[in-house]
Amino acid sequence: MTIKESLQRIFVAIKIYPNDGFNKKLTNIVELLKDEPIRWTRRENLHLTLCFIGECHASKISMISKQLSTVSAGTPAFELKVKGLGVFRSVSYPRVLWAGIESSSTLHALVENTVAELRSIGLNFNFGHYSPHLTLGRMKKILHRKDFENILSGFIDEEFLIQTAGSMVLYESIHGKEGALYNPLSEHYFRSDYRIS
Repeated sequence: MTIKESLQRIFVAIKIYPNDGFNKKLTNIVELLKDEPIRWTRRENLHLTLCFIGECHASKISMISKQLSTVSAGTPAFELKVKGLGVFRSVSYPRVLWAGIESSSTLHALVENTVAELRSIGLNFNFGHYSPHLTLGRMKKILHRKDFENILSGFIDEEFLIQTAGSMVLYESIHGKEGALYNPLSEHYFRSDYRIS
């Protein structure tokens, strides 16, 4: 086995489970932006990234999973609210169309604890300002800038989904001809002392 073959591109995320309301709203957005060259994320791939680790030797996966179990055992399940649309870079030159995630102390503590635990076992990865979001689509350019801006503003306060975040998953990202495939390597459940009322 070569060094390249022994490396896996991995990240930690919370899986998103779109309901009918979410799907209808997203289908509406896709229809409104049908003339734009946007590469849309497949619904089954929707996730909230907590920590992108990058390329890692396969031999470290079990150790990483053990650290994630430590973090999850100390984290209560919590409410995750998907709300609003936005873009990364700028409206004039957007590269990523995203749905926002409302900030919470539990989410940010989860991210900080995950990063700290993974760094404690010698993983070195870049981690800057954390901006929780779901990537809905990617683009290299926008053809109808004003229309695009108007559509974004129409969904800026739109509530798409509320779900209970009950676990986090260690994924391997595999790039193929059909786009990215996210292969779950391990799942780590949070404490179940939270329920949406």
